[in-house]
Amino acid sequence: LKTLLTVSTPVLLLLMALPFLARPDFIAGEYSKPGFPPSTRFTPQERLEFSQATLRYLLADEDIAYLRSLADEHGPIYNERELRHMQDVKRVWKGAFIALWCALIAAGVSITGLSLLKEWRDMAVAVLMGSVGLLAGAALIGMLAAVNFNVFFVLFHRVFFEGDSWLFRPDDSLIQLYPLPFWMDATRRWLTISAGATLAATVASFAALRKLPR
Repeated sequence: LKTLLTVSTPVLLLLMALPFLARPDFIAGEYSKPGFPPSTRFTPQERLEFSQATLRYLLADEDIAYLRSLADEHGPIYNERELRHMQDVKRVWKGAFIALWCALIAAGVSITGLSLLKEWRDMAVAVLMGSVGLLAGAALIGMLAAVNFNVFFVLFHRVFFEGDSWLFRPDDSLIQLYPLPFWMDATRRWLTISAGATLAATVASFAALRKLPR
C-alpha cells in the first residue's frame, strides 16, 4: 500500500491540472491577451468558433469525421496531416485521463487501506516521497521550458507523437488557432497548478511526519 501510494501520488499531482487546461474560457482568455499573435486566415470570431469545435472533438465522443467537416469559405479547416495529428492528440489525451483516474483510484485504495491499518506514518512518508520526486522532476522541466521552450516543445512531441506528424507550416490551421505563445502559457499554467498542489502535499506530509511518533 505504501509503494502504491508513493507511485500514484506524483502521477495524480502531475495530471490533475489537465482539466484546467482543456477549457473554453482558457482559450478565449488567450485570444483576448494584448499582443497575442493574430490569425492571417480567420477572423477573431471564426478563430474562437473553430478552436472551441476542436476542443469539443478532443473532449467529446466525436470521431475524426467531425473535424473533417469543419470548413470556411476557403474550404476545409484541416488538411490530412493535421487530421492525423489530431487523432494522435486524442489518443494521448485519453491515455492521460486513464492514467489520472488509475492514479486517483490507486491513491484512494492506498489511503483507505493505510488508514484502516492505522499506518499514518507510512502514509505520510509515501506522499512525501512521491511529491518530492515530482517537485524535482517539475523543476527540471520548468527550467528547460524557461531556458529554451522550443527544445522542450520538440522533446515533448517526439516522446508522445510519431515521426514528424506534429510539424506544420505557419499557415496551417493548427498554428493559426494555437500559436506557440498559446502553448507556452498552457505549459506555464500546467506547471503552476501541479507545482502548487505538489508543494502543498509536501508541506502537509512533512508537517504530519514531525507530529507522528516513530
